[in-house]
Amino acid sequence: MYKENHSYKTQFNKELIAVSRITALWAFSEAAFGGILHALKIPFTGLFIGGSAVIYLSLIAHSTDKKSTLLKSTLIVILIKAMVSPHTPLNAYFAVFLQGLFAYLIFSFLMNKKFAALLLGILSLTYSAFQKVFVLTVVFGNTLWESIDAFGIYLMNEFLSAVSVDNTIQLSYILIGAYGIVHILGGIFFGIIAGNIHSWITNNSGKVKEFNELILRKDETIILQKDEVKKKRKWWKKKSNIVVLIFAVLMMVLSYTNPELDDNLFFKIIIMLIRSIIIMYIWFVLLSPIIIKWVKKYLMKKQSDYSKEVNNILALFPYFKGIINYSWEETKGIKNYKRIFPFLKNSFVLLLMADIETYEENNTI
Repeated sequence: MYKENHSYKTQFNKELIAVSRITALWAFSEAAFGGILHALKIPFTGLFIGGSAVIYLSLIAHSTDKKSTLLKSTLIVILIKAMVSPHTPLNAYFAVFLQGLFAYLIFSFLMNKKFAALLLGILSLTYSAFQKVFVLTVVFGNTLWESIDAFGIYLMNEFLSAVSVDNTIQLSYILIGAYGIVHILGGIFFGIIAGNIHSWITNNSGKVKEFNELILRKDETIILQKDEVKKKRKWWKKKSNIVVLIFAVLMMVLSYTNPELDDNLFFKIIIMLIRSIIIMYIWFVLLSPIIIKWVKKYLMKKQSDYSKEVNNILALFPYFKGIINYSWEETKGIKNYKRIFPFLKNSFVLLLMADIETYEENNTI
């Protein structure tokens, strides 16, 4: 009886450690990894963050028989996201919650974990694409898509003047479709990786041994650096908003200089910009702070329940960043975009398997 209880307890502790480490990595991915990828100028940051969540949720589902652990991990990640990135918009919290809910439902009802991971990848990243298109439509209205269609027809008339151009072609649908397809393909890609993650980690575990040896030697390449204080980006400094603004100004100029375009397009764009400013003011200044305050109030109540887990996870963040820096330096010999996949692969394996305990002992922050 004692041996059985001891064996069960040992297995439970291993499971707990595994889930705790994976949850920490997911929280790090949501709260800090996006900023690191952005700083390294890696494109499709949102796609990689969403894909990482699919992998981490699949790993948690593999590591425990209690599927409710997925919901607990989701709540902890949202809590840490609120603490580390207090200016995070409300829709980002909702996206994380939905990913956790999708994972809980899918892994609870599907016994085939590979298919469950694939379905989770497709659902999560398809929702991510839909959310961005939906937000753009709510903020800027149909005028944005009508302007894109008009701009597409204008370009085709300019560059394909010798060919009969179909004026019913809608460039906005093509762009939205392409954006959606990229995310669906990304969902399939990350879903397949998540479904085969254990064999994938085993095949790439050579880097872990090398890194752990560097830890024992206290190699300077893995000594941690202090973080720089990051300032919150204003909404008008975000790339997506800058692109829309530049496009709107361009279309207003074209509407005056080209008789082919709708005479009312200039005024429609002016109304679109005024509408978007009003909507963003109402959302970001009036409504969002109140709703986020309610959400944080609820999360702070939960923080006492998970204070130990949260503190342990936050303590790992500097070491995770050190591993990211190491992986980036290790791949500096690979040029251009060919560097992205080896960097992400090495980072993921090391973040999951590296000897963090020894790493903590050998670093002074």
